[in-house]
Amino acid sequence: MSVRLLLMTVREYFEARSRRARRFLSSGFVLAAVAVLLFAAIPNLGVAYRYGLATVGAIGVGLVLGALLYLDRTKCPACRGRLGIQIANQYRFGRRFGFCPFCGVGFDKCEVRS
Repeated sequence: MSVRLLLMTVREYFEARSRRARRFLSSGFVLAAVAVLLFAAIPNLGVAYRYGLATVGAIGVGLVLGALLYLDRTKCPACRGRLGIQIANQYRFGRRFGFCPFCGVGFDKCEVRS
């Protein structure tokens, strides 16, 4: 059995984490929205269906919260400083951070082993 290590820059590592988090965010939003829409669209649901839809909605909300927590827990591989809010703001405002604000390591030159 051989172990294959992939070398990637810190920015690629952050982008992979954010892609993963966005997948879970969108899945959670879809599940929660479908549950709410079905509750609103069908007025006379049975008790078992109501509990089922409530469970699906709760799973959706749990996925959303878990994805946000996962993104918030993103840490710099060099100093272990939490960079979640900087990574989130990078996509929100379109401004790219080039270095860690805590230790100064460059995101494009340093490599991370995954």
